[in-house]
Amino acid sequence: MKRFYWVFTIVITLLGVVHIGATPFFYKSFNLDAIWFAGGGLAVAYAGVINIINLKAMDTFIRRIAILSNGIALLFILAIALKLFAPQVIVSIIAALGIFTCSIIHKK
Repeated sequence: MKRFYWVFTIVITLLGVVHIGATPFFYKSFNLDAIWFAGGGLAVAYAGVINIINLKAMDTFIRRIAILSNGIALLFILAIALKLFAPQVIVSIIAALGIFTCSIIHKK
């Protein structure tokens, strides 16, 4: 299970980094919408980092933070799917569901 957790963690982190990197392609000027778009990617990348810390640390508090973070991210991505049903959203749902499940199951 730990291997799956690592895979989902890497996928989530990379989705965030790609989201940030895609900002200039979707927004030609540096405006508030571009900042929010990049900020969404930053939040996803941070969620990945929280899971990296959870995988490396042996701490109950960090585990709880990871589970909470993953649950909120999953709910947010499901809300996005109500308005935007696209391939990247499907990948995000699968990754968020996987990482949320792994963070619950994962024990030191």
